[in-house]
Amino acid sequence: MTEALRVLKPGGRLVIIDIEHSGEYRRALATLGAQKIEVTNAGLDGVYGVMVTRVLTASK
Repeated sequence: MTEALRVLKPGGRLVIIDIEHSGEYRRALATLGAQKIEVTNAGLDGVYGVMVTRVLTASK
């Protein structure tokens, strides 16, 4: 994540789709100085059918 945020252009958006670690990603990105960090639900995961897929976005 450090490298992804480093190479992101100013005003660019980083998108992470995950079913389990969105809270950890959010904390790490905040520590790295990311802006406008948001987590939204994208629905149930198609493979497991019981886990919520989350979309995390952040900008630089």
